[in-house]
Formats: sequence, structure tokens, C-alpha cells
Amino acid sequence: MSSLLIKESHWRDMAALTGDFRTFSGESKIEQFLTDRLAQSKFQNFRAKDELLAFQQPYPDLVWINLMFEFRTDVGNASGIVRLVPTADGEWKTHMVYTNLMRKHLWLGQMLMPCCNILLGI
Repeated sequence: MSSLLIKESHWRDMAALTGDFRTFSGESKIEQFLTDRLAQSKFQNFRAKDELLAFQQPYPDLVWINLMFEFRTDVGNASGIVRLVPTADGEWKTHMVYTNLMRKHLWLGQMLMPCCNILLGI
């Protein structure tokens, strides 16, 4: 996984994979987070939203690629955004990932933390 991340990368999860609002910074912390949570959360049905793939260059010396995606977990439907940046050797690597629980599966009832239920309007 570290080959896909820049050293100063960040992953912000809003209840999609952790059931909480968490930020992981740096390659090793992100790798450990994914090792701990991907299988346990039953991450599945990943689908890139090709229509929302965008190359952005706000300044001549600043560029990135945004990719939006959707997936499911044992808790519900989720979405995410990945921002890729070019490295000095010409590769594109992940600088930032944001994952967000969009809709909780109804059959889970009140299993999420009460604060998440309030924020999600459940």
C-alpha cells in the first residue's frame, strides 16, 4: 500500500470504516488503519465514479487528480474522494482520501454510536 501513498498522506474517515470520525496521517498509520478495518468493515462493491474523475490545475505549478467513488460496508452505503498528486519521478500517488458513510443500512437499528445517528439524521 505504501507504494500508492506519498509520505505526508492523510485519510479522513467519517463513520464509513471506523464508525467514528477519525483522521490517519502518514503511510504507516494509514496502512495499519486499512489492515485493521477493511476486512472487519466488509468493504465491498467499490465503484469509481468515472464521470467525476477530474484533472485540476488551479495554478501552473499546482496540479492534482480527483477521483470520487462509492462502496458498501456492513454498516451502509458510503462514498469517497481520492486526490492524487504527481511526484518528482513522474508517478501519481495518493495525497488524501476521504470516506463518508452516506446511508446506514436500516436493519442495523441503533448499532452505530448515538452521535453518528444524530448526525446522520437517523
